[in-house]
Amino acid sequence: MLFSLLRQTRQFKGKLPFACSYILFTFHYSLFTIYSASAQTQIPELKLGSLVKVNERYLKQDVAKLKMLNQLAQAFHYKGENLQAKSLYPDALEFYEKALTINQSNGNKYGMATNLNSIADVWSIKSDNAKAQEYFEKALSLFEEINNQEGIAKAYNGFGNINLGNNNKKALEYYQKALSIFEQLGNKSSVAANHGNIGSVYRNLPDSACARLGIAPANKYPKALEYLNKALAINKEIGSLQQEKDNWDGISKTYEKMGDFAKAHDAYKKYIVLRDSIGSEEVKNKITQKEMQYAFEKKETALKYEQSLNQEQLQKQQLLNQQQSQALLLKSRELALSNKEKELAHLEYLKEQAEKQDKEKQLSLTLKENELIQSKSKFEATLKLNQISLLQKESDIAKIRASRNLGINFGLGGALLGILFVALAFYSQNKKKEKLNLSLTLEKQKSDDLLLNILPEEVATELKQSGEAIAKQYNNVTVLFTDFVGFTTIS
Repeated sequence: MLFSLLRQTRQFKGKLPFACSYILFTFHYSLFTIYSASAQTQIPELKLGSLVKVNERYLKQDVAKLKMLNQLAQAFHYKGENLQAKSLYPDALEFYEKALTINQSNGNKYGMATNLNSIADVWSIKSDNAKAQEYFEKALSLFEEINNQEGIAKAYNGFGNINLGNNNKKALEYYQKALSIFEQLGNKSSVAANHGNIGSVYRNLPDSACARLGIAPANKYPKALEYLNKALAINKEIGSLQQEKDNWDGISKTYEKMGDFAKAHDAYKKYIVLRDSIGSEEVKNKITQKEMQYAFEKKETALKYEQSLNQEQLQKQQLLNQQQSQALLLKSRELALSNKEKELAHLEYLKEQAEKQDKEKQLSLTLKENELIQSKSKFEATLKLNQISLLQKESDIAKIRASRNLGINFGLGGALLGILFVALAFYSQNKKKEKLNLSLTLEKQKSDDLLLNILPEEVATELKQSGEAIAKQYNNVTVLFTDFVGFTTIS
């Protein structure tokens, strides 16, 4: 890097102070970038005073002005992030605004959008949603103009944060939009973060708001666990311990709200283990940062000596910076210790609640078993009584049936005798009728034979059918008079 810097200083022939300042600035910026990458989530306090002073002297120079402006704006932005991480929000806003002003002056739309988004984040943390909304809208407009999808997704996240609690439906919509973009970009860390955000929304959702989202109140906690477990799986895959720790904390809180203290306690133990593990890594990082800062201060001292700066003032400044750094570190440790004590107390609380819940379950189980035994005894006694009653009823029914059958038998016997008498009477009457009919038939036959002996058959038939015979006229007849011997006897 040093040879590269020396080559770049050739453009500053005759301007040795400016060349030295450029080297100092680039060295500061590079070291600041190394700090940013090594610290991951927290950028250490750096001495940017000299960086700012050096560059402010030469910003009006035409050579490398644009590059220096962009680097200075980026340095201001990193400083703002560092201050925001320490909850020094007014100071963070000041440096974000400085970076924004520089980016506006050189037309860097990406830098402008990034700083607007960071300013909006600070106002969101300070619960000034109106200002946060204003800056997020400006940031989103610029990100859309330059088609920066990651920036758009970050702005959507911001909108989700400021709508959280006030308009949960809208917050979920923005988180889902951001999640969709991050999934398309393959940004697993941000995908996991959005799953965690959505899980938190469902966990803290009031029952009254569930209907507007189309879910039953009983389903909000399972829904929260679904998203939190998705986030946990991704963070385990990418090895993001910080987010994994937060996921276990969210899962523990969800189980606690569900009243499942045993699972809440288990999840919180995992959160504590990860927190302590990350704490150990942070201590190592702080040692590394101290070593790097020592190297930085050593190099800075040499450069300032070359520029004929007052060595005594430099030492005083370094001592003051060290004292401030130590005071901040001490305060940070005290705060961390206080938080650890609170977290341990909460862990103990969850443990007590889990044990209490377990005892209540055992007691409830014992009571249910006793109730079941009593119910079984009552059921058996009732069953026996019912069996006795049933046997008694069956005996009564058998007696009634026997009595009824006896009556039926007598009735049937009488009916059969009656039927027999009727049949005999009918048979006797029928026989008499047959004899009478036979007698009538014989007499009728005699009458017909007599009639036929006297009259022709045609006349006799007409006489029988109508009771009279119509006389017929014959023009020619023969009359025979005779006497038969013994006719009267024969007839």
